[in-house]
Amino acid sequence: MKGLLFLILSIILQAENAKTYTDKNTGLTWQNNEAIKIIQKPWMDMTTDSAKKCFYGIDQDSCSDTSGDTASTYCQKLQLDGFDDWRLPSIMELNSFLLNKPDKHIQEGTFWSATSDKYKNKPREAAHVIMYRGKDFQGTMLTRDKNTKLYVRCVRGKSIAGSLHEKNPIWEIINITQ
Repeated sequence: MKGLLFLILSIILQAENAKTYTDKNTGLTWQNNEAIKIIQKPWMDMTTDSAKKCFYGIDQDSCSDTSGDTASTYCQKLQLDGFDDWRLPSIMELNSFLLNKPDKHIQEGTFWSATSDKYKNKPREAAHVIMYRGKDFQGTMLTRDKNTKLYVRCVRGKSIAGSLHEKNPIWEIINITQ
């Protein structure tokens, strides 16, 4: 009986100290605010040769390089709450996070997605971001230069991007906020 009580108590304490949040609607697990308060990274590390080729228009294929000290590599190297399979979320996944409104897990700020976008008519020099702001945490989808330092909120779990289509509420948010 004491063993069972100890096990239940330890599970409760672990849940209170968890640095993650699992969305019951999508099954995705996210870093919570405690884990992300100070992490800001660029999408692309400007010290790499491929970043220089991208930004000076020499080689647009190099614009998808996420090596170096970037948001993507931060997520790939992350070990949190016993998991090491973290990744940078797609723009649709970031929107799903907002849609399900886990208010105590949302922090004001601008967060990277793994989704590239055109910027100034160049193919992949920018990426989509979500800016959460206000007491109701309204989200706005924006595009930012890949060399900008922004917040990183990593996610783990099966990608929901393949299951989305235009009638999905997440897609409606994307269309409204563009």
